[in-house]
Amino acid sequence: MKKIGHEVALLATSETNPRNGEGSFLRLLDGRIMYAYTEYYGEDWADHATARISAIYSSDEGESFGEPVVLIEKKAHQMNIMSVSLVRMPNEEIGMLYLEKLDTGDGCVYCMPIFSYSNDEGKTFSEPIPCTTVPGYYICVNDRITLTKSGRILMALSHCGDFYNTVTYHIEPGHIRLLYSDDNGRSWDFLP
Repeated sequence: MKKIGHEVALLATSETNPRNGEGSFLRLLDGRIMYAYTEYYGEDWADHATARISAIYSSDEGESFGEPVVLIEKKAHQMNIMSVSLVRMPNEEIGMLYLEKLDTGDGCVYCMPIFSYSNDEGKTFSEPIPCTTVPGYYICVNDRITLTKSGRILMALSHCGDFYNTVTYHIEPGHIRLLYSDDNGRSWDFLP
């Protein structure tokens, strides 16, 4: 098989950073490339382990990337935040969708979609905006966000029931749902 391209960035893991993944690329207005991803830190690399959203940047068309920068740190009540998707919105802000994992305290986990936006090219992000108030276990793999010609933001989710049971490892089969926003991510609703 013919190899195309070459490896230019490796997000190495370590004892205190056991996993990196679930990322999204975006071209910044100054021409740089931003790669936002899930950075697990601590001792565990499992999906429910401690993680935050970090980014690396390239000023040379992806030939090299700088050191990681934390974009959004998980809050104390969150197990982690993960699986980022980026979108350039019609008002030129950067929109960021990610998932928030919450422990219910009885061996179950909620996984909720959250949206934040940046009006300073990703230096800072807004307070989190819940995309739904209906508790459940929603999966939205990175880069599953679309901007339509009308400016509507669409987000495809798999709704896997009310929670994930960490004791029995039980999760319901997923049902595809679409969330949308017509106001640059400030409010969200499900399509019927």
